[in-house]
Amino acid sequence: MPTGSPSADKSCAIDFGTSNSAVARVRAGAVELAALELGATSMPTAVFYNAEDNSRAYGRAALAAYVDGHEGRLMRSIKSILGSDLMDEATELPNGMFEGLELNRGLAIELCGEGRKLQ
Repeated sequence: MPTGSPSADKSCAIDFGTSNSAVARVRAGAVELAALELGATSMPTAVFYNAEDNSRAYGRAALAAYVDGHEGRLMRSIKSILGSDLMDEATELPNGMFEGLELNRGLAIELCGEGRKLQ
């Protein structure tokens, strides 16, 4: 798909990294990175499952919730689950059991939502 086409301008790409992730898209024929959190163009690949209110936090908010001492579970490097036997394994989290693929899917959905903010 050529850059500058209407379809290209509605596309985004996710760099789903082990430590950090980023989102980019084509705008007016040029690729630009999304400001995901606090103006930063990358965010930690992290999810915090809060046992106190059954919520999830992503990126820097996930790290902050963990450091602030909230009851729950911080998960990092969840990308490493992809393609391994752990992908189909369930892990116990404060709000239920989750398979590895579901953990990655939740973070990808969060990144996609952040990428849409570029529009």
